[in-house]
Amino acid sequence: MPTPRVLATTVAAALLVAAPASAAARPDFDAHGSAAGASARTLAAASGALTGPSPGSAADVARSYLRRERASLGLDAADVSSLALARTVALGPDAVNLHFADEQDGVPLFGSDLRVAVADDGRVLSVTGAPAHDAAAPTLTPHVSAADAVAAARSDAGLSGPAGAASEVGGARSETRFGGGTTAKLVRFPWGDASIVAWRVLLRDDDAGALSDYVLDGRWATVLYRHSLVDSAATGFTFPAWPGNAVGGTQADEDFTPWLTDSTRLLGNNTHVWPDIDADESPGPLEEVPPSSGSDYHYPLTPVASPGHACLTGVGCTWDSRVPDSWRTNLAQDATQVFSFVNRMHDWLMQPSIGFTEAAGNFQTVNFTGQGKGGDAVLGKASYGADTDDGLPAGRYQNNANMGTPPDGSAPTMRMYMWTDPPYADVHGGVDPAIVLHEYTHGLSNRLVIDADGISTLVGAQPGAMGEGWSDWYALDYIVAHGYETDDPAQPGSLAGAPVLTMLRSQPADCPVGVSDPRCPGTATAGPGGYTYGDFGKLAPRGPEVHDDGEIWTETLWDLRTRLEADLGAANGAQRARSLVTRAMQLSSPYPSFLDMRNAILRADASFFGGADTDAIWEVFAARGMGFFASAANAIDTTPIEDFSLPPASTGTLSGRVTAAGEAAAGVTVTVDAGASTVTGADGRYSLELPAGTYPRVTFGPTNGVDGLTVRSVAVPAGGTRTLDATTRTDWLSTGSGATIASVSPGAFSGNGAGPLQAIDQNPGTAWAGPGPETADDEGPRQLTIQLARAINVSAVTIDPGTDPRVGPSWAIREFRIETSTDGVAFTPAAGGAFTPADLGSPHRVALDAGTVPAVRYLRLVVLSTQGPFSDNSGAMAVAEISAYGTPWVAPAPSPSGGGGSTQAPQPVPEPGPSPEPPALTPAPVAPVRPPAPQATLRVAELPKLGALVRRGLPLRVTCATACRARVVVRLPFANGLVAGVAQRDLAAGRAATVRVKLRRGAAKRLAGRRSARARVTVQLTGREGGPARRLTQTIRLSR
Repeated sequence: MPTPRVLATTVAAALLVAAPASAAARPDFDAHGSAAGASARTLAAASGALTGPSPGSAADVARSYLRRERASLGLDAADVSSLALARTVALGPDAVNLHFADEQDGVPLFGSDLRVAVADDGRVLSVTGAPAHDAAAPTLTPHVSAADAVAAARSDAGLSGPAGAASEVGGARSETRFGGGTTAKLVRFPWGDASIVAWRVLLRDDDAGALSDYVLDGRWATVLYRHSLVDSAATGFTFPAWPGNAVGGTQADEDFTPWLTDSTRLLGNNTHVWPDIDADESPGPLEEVPPSSGSDYHYPLTPVASPGHACLTGVGCTWDSRVPDSWRTNLAQDATQVFSFVNRMHDWLMQPSIGFTEAAGNFQTVNFTGQGKGGDAVLGKASYGADTDDGLPAGRYQNNANMGTPPDGSAPTMRMYMWTDPPYADVHGGVDPAIVLHEYTHGLSNRLVIDADGISTLVGAQPGAMGEGWSDWYALDYIVAHGYETDDPAQPGSLAGAPVLTMLRSQPADCPVGVSDPRCPGTATAGPGGYTYGDFGKLAPRGPEVHDDGEIWTETLWDLRTRLEADLGAANGAQRARSLVTRAMQLSSPYPSFLDMRNAILRADASFFGGADTDAIWEVFAARGMGFFASAANAIDTTPIEDFSLPPASTGTLSGRVTAAGEAAAGVTVTVDAGASTVTGADGRYSLELPAGTYPRVTFGPTNGVDGLTVRSVAVPAGGTRTLDATTRTDWLSTGSGATIASVSPGAFSGNGAGPLQAIDQNPGTAWAGPGPETADDEGPRQLTIQLARAINVSAVTIDPGTDPRVGPSWAIREFRIETSTDGVAFTPAAGGAFTPADLGSPHRVALDAGTVPAVRYLRLVVLSTQGPFSDNSGAMAVAEISAYGTPWVAPAPSPSGGGGSTQAPQPVPEPGPSPEPPALTPAPVAPVRPPAPQATLRVAELPKLGALVRRGLPLRVTCATACRARVVVRLPFANGLVAGVAQRDLAAGRAATVRVKLRRGAAKRLAGRRSARARVTVQLTGREGGPARRLTQTIRLSR
């Protein structure tokens, strides 16, 4: 259940009020941190439908509505014509969700799909998404191939070896398929107010447990976006619940006949389960579980003594985490149990109140209705990695479970690991149904909250937390619905749940807000009782974490379930809660915050149940701090503002004018925290009708190169108008304002999502990174030269020396110099300075030597040194953001003809060319094709005994076909991947050289006393002229 990393998102909440479509919400969204265009976030009506019934197909009805309401969506007729129907997904039994993609010659714009929900009778229920206005790419021909893009993605993911044979499918998107399920196809990626051509790579490598969604620049194959799609955590003789439980705690016969399609192994239409004990991602001949006899899988659970370790009450442990191969005793039983739980959850989620059917994208080899895509039964890997360290699971194969979910038609992977005491219990993962059901639900949420390509948009702190919260909630709902646990609202904290999952959460899900009960202790940092929205990021001292923060969402949804049971009766209330929560996922906007999903639940109630539960929904969410005036800046906001208010009855108006650099700022998104959003017109003006009250934040931009600005505590009077003007700044160095990279030091492109464009993307969460000036290649200072779209009188420069989130502060720049130029040839020093560690993480203004530098068309950042020191021998550098501010330079008027008269005051030097105005932006130079990754070989020069290894190190023979640098890292899998040693050496072309890795003191201590151990050797090779890196990996076995 690993935490996904988001490169950047800008997301606003949606508003559901009784208002005409013209007053509906409009959002700001761009996966790269600057707006791709002004467009509507959500159109919805409190009545549940935007229109009455209409004849015709759902697609025709949707298109007609989009054409009619294009102005309120921020689009024109050409924009609507470019929308292509990309995907149709069932929305319960009586409606569909139509996903429209903004296409240019068949190539869609990433992150800007539009979803229209249409009922069977032709009513348009809602519109949500982020379509872009006039975001065409100048070319749809990439400079790098699909194979180059896949290689760069594999390098970024740390995968060695080739991607496998390529098969070109073709089409407008030049789709190419590679071995192992990896695919690459063209997309357009939002860039400023336009887009660039890029490759979207679905990277799959089951051998390495990798499944990720990548977007890579079509010019350089640098990573623009990444998101891991892995969320980490006959008859059979099975436990209906878990061993020792009062209900369902005894093994009993279960009919496997509807689920099995193979008489020799645990294989059916819904899943294939085997014990993947060596973690090689494929079932070996000795890993398949055969019937115990005939067609039956009767494998009784056999308790295993584990003295001094925690076990299951009344049953005992299923293995001893100190004794090699003790897990074999219950190996077949564990796989059989996982097979049972996966199939039961598959069937449970197909019920009408949930509706995770073939048409909705469920997991089956064969789709019998012909709807959706088949070929995607769950690959269930039980006892994963149990035999990876001399009969024991290596550290990284303990105490975890995960589920990787690709789009419909590609098989998801579920991994169930071994659990140990300390800190949990010595049991197989399959003994706890909540763990299996939790992981399966990750498949549900990642198939429902998707983009037009069917890929999950649960990216960021809040979407990730909801993913964990949903998984707990659906698992607990199943357990309570089947009577394995009892939920008594009169006994707060009585819902203990299954044994292992209980150990992973701070308190039961049925803890009300404000309760004082020892069963609801809360945490030291969040306080006792049920959690509220204001507790986000505060449940533990470590700060925001998706599993911790997911408890807020689980408890809120459990409150909703409890309230609806009280209103409608136990059975009907639970059924209504399942339906609302599931439909909301399908109706939600991409990259949703908690508040977005609250609004989606309200829309589901309005659309499918006539708004019968609207009051209950508001009361539940308001009690948990997600009231009407609650605030979240976006999906990655880890400090949301809570509010406990119900929706106000009266309305008012918020209006004003936005300016930047002394000019009207057109197309700037104005977002109010309750969800309403609009865009400024050509004169910079905007107007919004809103429920009256005080809003925590009103946000302007960032859009089209204009910096973002937030105004706090804005009161909108009932029946009146609040005027709120805003003056913000244009960042002339940003891609949104048209700036481009003119040049960069050789080798500075890292190929891992940290290219130079990340320094000018108005997003401090990304960074330009690469070899630093202290590296041993004698190339000296590193430089980044940026070409502005127009000549600017630069009055201020800011630099954020913060680093890429994946690296340490030692990479951040220290000493630097700024140079400027009017022509890109002659550069003049304009400023210099040095940062300290205390400066990291925020932008700092750099004093310019001349105060204001006129007519700047090029600006160069020269990195002279970094913070250092480098414990990892990397010698790398990174800078998060550089920005420049000022006013457009105006060429002086020509001198009057004739002699005499006064002498004209000196003017800024005009740019070359006959025009008195600054010349238009010249096209960026065609990106050269980067050199390929070095071809190389790796072998162990000699395999030393453990004692000699500690004394003399590990000698490796490395050969590069071209001159390269080899960086070797040796890790110990049994010690949770501890880095045992690092070495680096420059290699001449075609010559074998020995690289000797000396062991660190901590690694030598971990090896002391061991009879044998495995070591994993990784060599990263980079060419002397830059380009992508190549990784070689080898696992060696050492003994005394």
